[in-house]
Parts: sequence; structure tokens; C-alpha cells
Amino acid sequence: MKLEAPLGQWLRWGAIALLVIGILFRFGNLGKKVYWIDETYTSLRISGYGEQELIAQTYTGEVITVADLQSFQNLSPDRTWTDTLKSLSESPQHPPLYFLLGRLWIQIWGASPATVRSLSALLSLLTFPALYWLGRELFERPTARWLAIACVAVSPFHVLYAQEARQYSLWTALTIASGAALLWAMRLTQTAVPPPRRWLAWLTYTLLLATSFYTFLLTGLVAIAHGVFIGIRTWQKRERSLLLSYLVATAAAILLFTPWLGVMISHAQRVSRTAAWANERFSLDWLILRWLLYPINQVLDLNLGDRYLTSPAILLMVAMVALIIYAVIVVAREAPPLTAQFIFVTTAVPALMLILPDLLFGGQRSGTARYMIPVYFGLHLAVIYALSLRLETATRTRARWQLITLGVLVAGIVSCGISSQATLWWTKSPDKHQHNHRIVAALNQSDRPLLISDDSTDLSTCFACRMLTLSYDLPPETRLQLVRSPQIPVLPSDRPDVFVLSPSRRLVRRLADQGYTSRLVFEADRVWFWHLTPDIKSG
Repeated sequence: MKLEAPLGQWLRWGAIALLVIGILFRFGNLGKKVYWIDETYTSLRISGYGEQELIAQTYTGEVITVADLQSFQNLSPDRTWTDTLKSLSESPQHPPLYFLLGRLWIQIWGASPATVRSLSALLSLLTFPALYWLGRELFERPTARWLAIACVAVSPFHVLYAQEARQYSLWTALTIASGAALLWAMRLTQTAVPPPRRWLAWLTYTLLLATSFYTFLLTGLVAIAHGVFIGIRTWQKRERSLLLSYLVATAAAILLFTPWLGVMISHAQRVSRTAAWANERFSLDWLILRWLLYPINQVLDLNLGDRYLTSPAILLMVAMVALIIYAVIVVAREAPPLTAQFIFVTTAVPALMLILPDLLFGGQRSGTARYMIPVYFGLHLAVIYALSLRLETATRTRARWQLITLGVLVAGIVSCGISSQATLWWTKSPDKHQHNHRIVAALNQSDRPLLISDDSTDLSTCFACRMLTLSYDLPPETRLQLVRSPQIPVLPSDRPDVFVLSPSRRLVRRLADQGYTSRLVFEADRVWFWHLTPDIKSG
């Protein structure tokens, strides 16, 4: 039985209201959360600097200011678009589209964290027309389309990545749009329409796929999933023209991407070194926890992790996992073949291509949320379809499903509200930044602070960008001495109040030999923070 008119109107207006709320969440408190290591890389690249250049000019042992360090996060008159492209080509595992847009954006609006993040928030709004388009091609009923808009609008997962100064909100929108374009082109290929309309549809798919390649390399997984889906439909419908059209369109998209592929090939060793962190082995328990948590974060995100798995949290996890499993069963049993195949294939293929290498060879690809965005979106789409189907079922259980749907939406709003007030969340690698406030608090108590750090990689291989992250919160009067091991800095003659961040113990001893007494302020989670005070006898 079809959805009753009052409920249909309620859902439509409710989706519009939630869309407004979701937009407010995306643009609210953009500068509140820590500007973490990956985001400092964004500002570094779009400003036209490379990581090695940053290290060469700042890790010299000379005393510099916070402003000197921050200059690598802002545009300079002597840094052109050519410098930005050169910086991007030196680290080509991240294609250039988002970063070039970022360069244009900060030229107009400035380079503060909130401003850079506002570009991602703006680009995230492209998700909604893409999602409605996908709904028109994939779902027979408007209920699922409007519910998809409502759920994604207040999805804490999507809101978090909309506030990240990285390319992932744009990649999400392009992944959805390319899927919609594929379904559109497939539909026109299988119907009697004039050839120019079919060509336009496949051209649209080609351009969207190429644009997605220029946004994030894992678009390759999406393209392979599309190919598997088209292969299944071709085998079922016995229409070779469909497969041929897909192959031509995809080949054209790859051809458009070949200029950047050439850049990647010429810097293959650099790409390999930069991506090596994804090969680090983690326990199966670690991976399974993330396979469970991140899909749940599409609906409910309370910043849970290994340390916070209390009994209430586990119950919420079980309830959400049960809903996802139920939704998958509903899609498998009750959805039209086209809908079920598209959801399952575009979810399962990227998932397997990330999970299997981790299980067979070790790694953390499948435990990295941003890599699994197409997978989690597919599971979210299954939940949305199942809820919309049950809302349209005129039986005595409909009221129960209305409450469940309301609970899902409220969970998203509450999660977004909580995370909007936080300075640190799971997307910001809290293990690398959770003690920044303690460091800043100690420096704020000093009149003449000097912060010393070296190239120790105990906490992160990105030691220079770790300092860039910290620089956003440092008191402006703080001076810095940054060194490469085994260099020992010569302390200034004005006897400043010296603090040392995560150094080797050898460095602390050698600094103390210059007439200072060392005291360990705190040691936690691979962070060591020392305070050196001048000896009275040497003062």
C-alpha cells in the first residue's frame, strides 16, 4: 500500500527542515576543532610549499617565531600557481583538483582554518542534488529519495568530513553523482531514445568519473565496482552494447586522467614512501572494531573508541549493527533486482578490495574511514531503503518503524550537536593531538617561552606538520628552536624559559649541560614534555 498523503508531506517537509539543520551543522564552528596534521598539509600544498622545503627552512636550530612557522600556511606574493602545482606534483598520491580549488579559495577569502574548511563544507552541498538524482534512478518511490536527503543531511559522518580541509566531501558527492550518471546512461541505453541522448548520458558519466579521479585515487575502486555491476546487468540482459558503452566511457575517463598518472609514475618512489603507513600491521581486533564503528557513525557518533566501550555504548553498537544487518536482508529479499545489485556491488567490491589485502598481507586500509566512504555510504543506503519500505507498509508495524526512523534522525542530530562543540574528534587523529592543550597551558604560564623540538618520529612521521598543528594554538610570543638529529641547538643568551617537546633523552641532557635543570612535566601516549629552568649558579 502506498504511503498516505499526510505522512508523505510530513516526510518531504521534514527532509527540507533537516537539510537546513544539516547545512547549519556543516558551516557551524568551522574553526573549533584542532587543525590536524593532514589539514596542515592541505594549507602547505595550496600555499605552494613542500614538506622538505618546510623542514629545510625551519629545522635549522635557529630561533624562529610562531609567525615564521605559520608563514608556510599562508599565501605569499612570491608563491604562484606554479609553486602550488610543483608542491602537489612532489606528493602526487593526492590528485590536484581539490587543492587547486583551495588555492583559488584562499586567494579570495584568506587562509584561516575556518576559511579553508568552508570550501569543503560548500562542496559537501553538492552531495544533495547528486543524492536526489541517484534516488530518482535507483528508487521507484519518492519516500526513499526524501529519506535519503534527511538521513545524509544529519549524518554525523558526512558532517565531520564536510568540515575537514581535505577532498573527501567532494569525493563523496562525485561518487554519488557518478553512480547516478551510470544508472541514467544504462537506462537510456536499454530504451528507445535518440542516440544523442545516450551519448550525452555516457559523456556525463565520463566527465564525472574523470573529475572524481582528479579528486581521489580510490575512485579506481568505484570504477571497478561499476564495471562489475555493468557486467552483471549485461550477463542478465544479454546486451553487449551496454558493456561496450561502459568500457568506452571508462577508458575515456582514464585517458583524461593520464596527465596526472604520468606525474605519479615519475614520482613513484615518493608515492610509495608516503603511502607506506597504510601497510603497517594492526591486530584483527583493531580492524574489526573499526569495521563495526565506522558504519554506525553514519547514524550515531559518540566518539567511541577502544577506551570508551562501556556497556551502554556496546548496547548502542549492537542495536545499530542489528539495524544494518536487517536492512541488508530487506534489500536482498524485497528490493528490485537493479536496486539490490547496485547497492550490494558498489558496497561489496570496494570493501573486499580494501579488506582482503589487510587480512592477507597486513595493513590498515580498511580501518581508515575515509578510504571506505563508498562502502559506508552503500550500507547507509541499504538502511535508508529498508526504512522507507517499512514506512510505506500499511500494517500494524508501521508506527514502530516510524519511531525507529525518528530515532535514527534524532541520533544523527544529537551526534552532530555533540561533535560541533568538541575541539578533538576521532577524525582528527586524537592520539597525535590529545595533549596539545597541556602543552599550550604550560607555555601560557611563562613570560618568555622557548619551545624546542626535533625530528623525532615516535609520535608521528609528520613531525614538521605536527608542529604546524601546534602552532595554531601557541601563544604568539612563543619562540621556537627546531632541529634535526643529532644537532643540538645553542640556547639564546637571554636565558629564556625553555620547554622541550618529545625529544630524545640525549637532547634533553645536552641542553641541560648548557646551564639548565630539566624536569619532566608529563609523559603520556608517546609524548614527552620537559621544562628546563636556568641553574641559579649559572644565572
